[in-house]
Amino acid sequence: EISKGKLEFEYSGQLVMTLAASHMMLGNKGKAGELMRLVPSATNQKSKQDANSPKFAKKCVQEPRLLALSGFYCLYINRDMAHMKHEDLVSLEAQLDTFNREYAVQEVPETTAMSLLFRGVMQKG
Repeated sequence: EISKGKLEFEYSGQLVMTLAASHMMLGNKGKAGELMRLVPSATNQKSKQDANSPKFAKKCVQEPRLLALSGFYCLYINRDMAHMKHEDLVSLEAQLDTFNREYAVQEVPETTAMSLLFRGVMQKG
């Protein structure tokens, strides 16, 4: 249904983006990129909450380092990161460190800023 653009949820674009981010977090970069390309066609045009999904997805397609951070982005925008247990945040921060190294996140100002934002939220939690 995703590839046919027939999702009818309030946050259908965000749903596809979260699925793409999940694939990225599991190391399936190809599938993550493929799904991220589908976000604009899956986005619910009537939903103001889904308005940013195609914008972020387009950036992820253009800049693979953003795709690497997409899982953290989804946890952040859904406020999940702010409500995680400390031990889960420690694990998530270690994964952020790994992604920062593997994808050279620090080479792009936008991804550097996002990584620092996520780290700040995790350390505050």
